[in-house]
Formats: sequence, C-alpha cells, structure tokens
Amino acid sequence: MRGKANFTLIVANRVDDLYEKYPINTHTWIPPQFPIGAASIGAFLESQGFDVTIFDNYLHKEPPEVVAEKILANRPSCVGISVNSLTILDGLKLAKEIKRLEPGCWIVMGGPHATLFPERTLADENVDYVVVGEGEYALRDLLRSLDGPARPGEGKKIIRAQRIDNLDDLPMPARHLTEFELYDRSFEVVKQIQPADMLASSRGCPFSCSFCSSSRLWGRQYRTRSALRVLEEVKTLLSVYDSKAFYFREDNFTCNRQHVEDICNALIAEGINIPWECESRVDTLDLKLIRLMRKAGCASIWFGIESGSQRILNKISKGITTDQARRVFAWCREEGIKTGAMFMIGFPDETYEEMMMTRDFALELAPNLASVSVYVGYPHSPLYQYYLENGLVETRSGDILIVGNNNFSFAELAKIEADINKIFSQAGML
Repeated sequence: MRGKANFTLIVANRVDDLYEKYPINTHTWIPPQFPIGAASIGAFLESQGFDVTIFDNYLHKEPPEVVAEKILANRPSCVGISVNSLTILDGLKLAKEIKRLEPGCWIVMGGPHATLFPERTLADENVDYVVVGEGEYALRDLLRSLDGPARPGEGKKIIRAQRIDNLDDLPMPARHLTEFELYDRSFEVVKQIQPADMLASSRGCPFSCSFCSSSRLWGRQYRTRSALRVLEEVKTLLSVYDSKAFYFREDNFTCNRQHVEDICNALIAEGINIPWECESRVDTLDLKLIRLMRKAGCASIWFGIESGSQRILNKISKGITTDQARRVFAWCREEGIKTGAMFMIGFPDETYEEMMMTRDFALELAPNLASVSVYVGYPHSPLYQYYLENGLVETRSGDILIVGNNNFSFAELAKIEADINKIFSQAGML
C-alpha cells in the first residue's frame, strides 16, 4: 500500500497424516518452535514503517475459518502465508477462507513450498502473489506498490526475490510479534538447560548433498551476520527473554572458520559464559577450532553423518569421510562437548550390509544422541529427482515421496529403522 500498510503473516499448520500412515522418524511431529523466518520478515517490515502481526497456526492448530476470522479482525490490507510441503494444504485453505470473508485482501504465498513450486502455487484462484526466495525486501517492495484492495484479475505475479547479501542490513527477528513464551525452548542434547532459544548467524549452504534442497531455497552463497550483530542478539536474549542457553539454528554454523572465530572471540571478550549448541560438518572442524568453541561456551554439536559406508557417502555427495567423523567425535569427547549424530538409510541400491555399517559406525562414534531415519523425498533435491525418474516411488503425499530402494520396500526400510533406533536406545543414545 502507498503509505503504511497493515500486514499479517501466517505460519501455516501441518495437517497431514503421514506419521499415522508411515510411522518413521522423518514424519514425527516437531513441537512448535519459534518461527525465526517469519519473525525476521516481521522485524524488517516493521522497521520499514509497516504495521505487522504474526499468527502461527502451527502453534495454535486452529481450523482455517477460525484463523481467518481472527486475523481479519485486525483489518489487514495484505496477508502473507508461509508454507512448506507439509503445510501447503492448510495454507491454501487459509487463503480460500480469507478471500471468502474479505475478497479485497491481497494474499501472498511464500516459504519453501512456494519457492519450489511457484507456478503451481500461483495457479490457485485465491493467491495473488508468490514470493520466491527471501521475503524481506520482496514484501517491502510489494506492500509499497499495492494500491487499494485486491481486485479480480489483478496481481497474479511471481516475485523472484533479491538475495540479501548483507545480513547486517536486517534487524534481529521480532520475537515481540510472536507468542514467544509458548514455544519449545529446550536443547535436544542438553535438555536440562532451559530456556534455550534459537538464533541464526548465516544463510545459505555451499555444499552439494544430493538429498538436500537447501541450495534451491537459499542459494549456494554462504552469507553471515557480523559477530557484533550476533552478540547484540545474544545480549537481547539474555536480558529480555531470560535465556539460559542458545542454539544456532542454521544449515552449518561452522562453514566459515573466520565467522566462527569472530563470534567465539566476541562471546569470550564480553564475558558471556552460557552454553550453546550448533549444527556442523565434520570436514569444517579441527581441534583448535573445537577448543575455541568450547571456551566460548559450546556445549553440544549436531552432525549429519548420514552413513557408515564410504561408498554411500560418496554416492550422495556428502563430501566427508568416516575417518574425519572419527577424529571430530573423539576431539569433541576430549574437550567435553556433547554430540548428536543423524543418519539415514534407504538410499538407492544401498544394501542391508551397508545399513548395518551405519548402525555399527554410530555405536563406534558413541554420540550422546543418535537417530536414523528412512530417506523421504522432499522436493526438489537431486535425489528426489532420481527417485521420481527411476520408479522407486511407492506412494506420495502431495509432493512428498514415500520410497523404497532397489533392494527393499519402504515397509522393510521402516522396520530396519526401528530396529537400529532400538539398539541406539539400548545404548543410551536415543
């Protein structure tokens, strides 16, 4: 809108029955967590002079008609709906209900699913615009351009967002726009330290794992916030939200060594000595960096190891070796940093023997927490395309693929997953 606009951003709810039909780890319902992406968009739009509200329906799980009535009570000129492939159904129902009650309200779809399937998302009669990629600048420009209420036949445009290269241009996520106290505020590895809150210091991933679609969503260029801005947000978490720990929720916190060193040195210099957790890759760490991270408060690190078979690791373009994993897990244990390890089974032509190599390798690494999951096809990774093109899809839920591999059915893989996780549990790792 020209001038100030009333904008509501909705986080859509998951309404599938995947876990009931296919009870594997990947389909487990995750407790509602602070919607850092929506809060980042909300903070930026608020800084640009827009009136912004956020409604998280993954948190509230209310029917679309109830959500529509609630958000329309604030008379928004435009509503954005963030969707992934598990929440697109709720998102489209929300759009339909909002348009039914207020045809003049502009509807904008964004998020992972809209980014991966923009044309299909825009084809829905209730969607006026689709934002592909990062939403902050794109939504600002769109809201400034809208003139009056939505009218039939207008809009219907895909907006390919400008990549945000300088993340310091963005304010910290607007936790005050959310019902922050209602979210899960706990570590996965160090459960006894609460409340623990998430923040992000980077966007993007330069790696090429064939099962991952991150590069399609964020691009391959790895971008970071400065240590000064990260430190500012940490201080806010401590002083305003009484955080006792924090979690760097991003694809790979340790991708850029200098970035990690700058943050660690800033925390040490400021005398901030509270535990934190991050996600990493074993090929981005050495003993010197691990020691600095521990000195700065790092209490636990999650690693995607994926497989104990080097052949499988090579085939999925993971870019790591089992020896690298052995070294890094030993260093973490030596320095008193707890570890979590994630594994997958069911890759194309993976054998039973290789799955048992994964089981045995996990037991050898002896992380504090470990889990294995059957591969499930989420769009649009290279591996997703491989399963589609090679007849390995058993069934699908929307765009999510339930697959077997060349040697096992999905049901057989699910049984192997359960058996391995039972062993992990008996070993105190689950």
